Amino acid sequence: MAEINLTDRKILYELDTNCRQSNSQLAKKLKISKDIVNYHVKKLEEAGIIEGYRTIIDISRLGYLTYRVYLKFQDIYKEVEDKIIENLKQTPNVWWIGKLAGRVDFVFAIWVKSPREFYDFWIKFLKIYRQYIKQETISTFIEYIHFRRAYLLNLEHDETRIEIIGGSKEVKHDKTDSKILSLLAGNARIALVDLAKKSGLTPMAVKYRMKNLTEKGVIQGYRALINFSKLGYEYYKVDMYLEDVSKIRQIESFCHAHPNIVYIDRTFGAGDIEFDFEIESLAKFTRVIEEIKDKFRGVIRNFEFFSVLKIYKTMYFPV
Repeated sequence: MAEINLTDRKILYELDTNCRQSNSQLAKKLKISKDIVNYHVKKLEEAGIIEGYRTIIDISRLGYLTYRVYLKFQDIYKEVEDKIIENLKQTPNVWWIGKLAGRVDFVFAIWVKSPREFYDFWIKFLKIYRQYIKQETISTFIEYIHFRRAYLLNLEHDETRIEIIGGSKEVKHDKTDSKILSLLAGNARIALVDLAKKSGLTPMAVKYRMKNLTEKGVIQGYRALINFSKLGYEYYKVDMYLEDVSKIRQIESFCHAHPNIVYIDRTFGAGDIEFDFEIESLAKFTRVIEEIKDKFRGVIRNFEFFSVLKIYKTMYFPV
């Protein structure tokens, strides 16, 4: 576990909120010098705590559907698993890949323009790897909701603006918009002048298009890619099944307020509500689950959980 201080935590929180803030803006907000901000950001990057910077893009507004695939392996060797990971990492439309522990071993999420496109991908995947797959669970993502990491500053509640991917109608966009999104997706802190040069536009034209994409809800935000394990946190995912689905919004409100719950998944084909923790230990995770069960007594039928051991890819646009 990496050692970080309060200044590190404040910078991480600000970059988790909006990583397109310049170091000068961070310095002004935190009332410290730009040199100090430069030093801490560089230290966090070199330590692998900050793994990159991502633009949160609502891909559904560009006409995409999202499918998630859980896999339980059988008779698999490390070299085969590594090959699966590498192949999926090189697939542009695969945007999230993770290694799990619990009832499933592996997960990935993919964007497609139609169910047929997913079917064609899935059949091609099975032709290569079917012998290693004991069981698969395929779900359609409706929405993927992002909360801030309030735990970075030991805040009791997260009350910040949420970011939502999915469930939206396609909006008008062109190839130039897609080029800008492609550049922003992999590096949300790319300088405006570099973005303009690579997209063949003027800085003012790029700025206008980014503003337009934000107003349309395509760009939801800009966040640092933070390695939770380097901070001493563990990642747990909960699939909860309810007796009373009318209480979903109340449970989601509880999740938003909790400092260690960082995502909610709204899916079709899995739990009635799914949410993700970054928390210090299994014991603390269990205590929160007990709190939820007590608060929503009679609402919850049952739940399952598993841990995310490693994330191999996070990208919010097909690059």
